[in-house]
Amino acid sequence: MPALTNVDGGTIRSQAAQSYTQFVPMHDPDQAMSLLPIGQSERPDRPKRTSTLTLWEEGKLHPAPLSRAAVERIATGRVTLTE
Repeated sequence: MPALTNVDGGTIRSQAAQSYTQFVPMHDPDQAMSLLPIGQSERPDRPKRTSTLTLWEEGKLHPAPLSRAAVERIATGRVTLTE
């Protein structure tokens, strides 16, 4: 992991405080952007563990649309949960 260089919890670059950032323009929620640093998994052995590390280092977000249709357009996979 990168060294702690920004401990201001009010910014996207903070390694100390930010755990999830989401920007939603109210005029078009499908233009929403988000970031879950440093990745989409908490398990160190999973490839998704550091999937957003580069975005986080650069202080950038990725698309996170909110309507089902927009999510379906960018989906890369699907998991169906059953009992």
